Amino acid sequence: MAAGRSEPSDYSAIPAGRKAAADWLDTPVEHVREVRSLLLVKFALLDRAGADPSALLKRQEAVLEPIAPAIASERPRRKGFAATLLAWWQAMR
Repeated sequence: MAAGRSEPSDYSAIPAGRKAAADWLDTPVEHVREVRSLLLVKFALLDRAGADPSALLKRQEAVLEPIAPAIASERPRRKGFAATLLAWWQAMR
């Protein structure tokens, strides 16, 4: 620590930052490839905050529903973890 500087303390977001974070957590991901990263992070953060993720899950389902038939047709061609991930996504619907 440099001379004259205090020790760091707890940090918190300003109201605009809290709103931006809440909006991000409330917004479904746009692409299937983001389900295994961003969406899972959102669910983890919502869980940590004690929030109910069901509204986000319903909105996410609405975003992915139009492409569900195309995803289902991919299943026979998928192998290994890709098949596992596809099965997980289909089970989440």
